[in-house]
Amino acid sequence: TPDARATMVAHMNSLSNAMVNDDGRALLAFADRDPAARGGAVGCIGYCMSGPFAFAFAAAEPGRVAAAASFHGVRLCTDAVDSPHRDAAKIRGELYFGCAETDEWAPRAMIDALDAELRQAGARYRIEWYPGTLHGFVFPQRPAAYHKAAAERHWERVHALFARNMFIRPSREELDSFEPDYVILHAPQFHADPAIDGVRTATAVALSFEKRQIVICGTEYAGEI
Repeated sequence: TPDARATMVAHMNSLSNAMVNDDGRALLAFADRDPAARGGAVGCIGYCMSGPFAFAFAAAEPGRVAAAASFHGVRLCTDAVDSPHRDAAKIRGELYFGCAETDEWAPRAMIDALDAELRQAGARYRIEWYPGTLHGFVFPQRPAAYHKAAAERHWERVHALFARNMFIRPSREELDSFEPDYVILHAPQFHADPAIDGVRTATAVALSFEKRQIVICGTEYAGEI
C-alpha cells in the first residue's frame, strides 16, 4: 500500500552504508567467537534496499567477503557520495547482480552505468537480467510480482556463487594423500538430450557405482552437490 511503501522508504533513508557495514562487522565478530562457526570467507546477499548494502560490505571487508549478491537492488550506482560503486575497485570477492526486466526502482540506465563502472574497476562480476519479471520477483508473498521460475533460478545462482567461492579447499599436501570415495563432475551449462543421453530431462544426475563417479548437469543449484 502507499502507506506501507512510505514507511519502508523512511526506514531505508534512515540507514547508510557505513551504518550497515558497522553492523556487518559486529555480526562477523559475534560469529568468530562462536566455536561452532568456521572463520574465514563469508558471503552476503541483499534484496531491494539491501542490495547496495551487500555491495558496499564486500568493499568494506574485502578480506572476508568472498561473494556478494544483489537481487533487484536499488541505488547501486548513483551520484551519492557513498554510492557503493565508488569502492568497487576494493572488492576482491565475486559479485552477482540479478535484475528484473521491468523495474522502476532499478532502471536499465542505472544497471548499464553499474556495468561500465564494474568493468573499469576490474571487478569479478556478473549482471543477469531475468526476462518477464518485475521488482520483487523472488518473493512468494508478493503475488503481483512473484515469478516462480525466476525465483528458482535466483536460488541456483546464489548457491553456485557461494559454492564457487566458499567451499573449503584442501591444501596441496592434503590432496596428495587423498583418495576420494566418489568424484563429482559438475557441468551446469551442459543440458542433456534425453533422446541421445538416456536421461529423462535436460537436467540430470548420473551415478556410476562401478567408476565411483557422479555427473550433475544442467543446473547450478548446489543442493545436488
